[in-house]
Amino acid sequence: MSQSIQTVMRFTSFADIDFDQWESMWLDCAGDRRAELDEAHNRSVFTRLKNQENCLQGLVAVAEQPVGFAHFFLHPSTWSRTQECYLQDFYVAPEQRGHGLGRRLLLEVAQVARQQHCTVLHWRTRSTNLSAQALYAKLARRLDYVEYQIDLG
Repeated sequence: MSQSIQTVMRFTSFADIDFDQWESMWLDCAGDRRAELDEAHNRSVFTRLKNQENCLQGLVAVAEQPVGFAHFFLHPSTWSRTQECYLQDFYVAPEQRGHGLGRRLLLEVAQVARQQHCTVLHWRTRSTNLSAQALYAKLARRLDYVEYQIDLG
């Protein structure tokens, strides 16, 4: 059942939703990396998101059911006297896209980061995710960096 954006009532913590509600969105968000995720991994991530004393934080967009989420964490920076916020995962249900929910959720994350004295909210996105980049370009400054990764085990 498709939900209208007008039914989104609130943004809440992961304490208010259950694993199954989150996992279906999480697996959709994972896209082509879905095969890397097993239930034990997913439960570990969800437990960390529910544990509000953990450094991994999250917000959920809820209408009648959850329709989006943001996973983020705060970290120190050598470029700032305070901490920064890194948005690690960002998801809006396909039927909700293009109606302003992504913008609202991103701005809600920014507000949470401000309340925790962060000076920067930053994230990465795939170079092929042009619809997300169109939203981000309206809200943020695009940086000219290339990302590298060494898998350590």
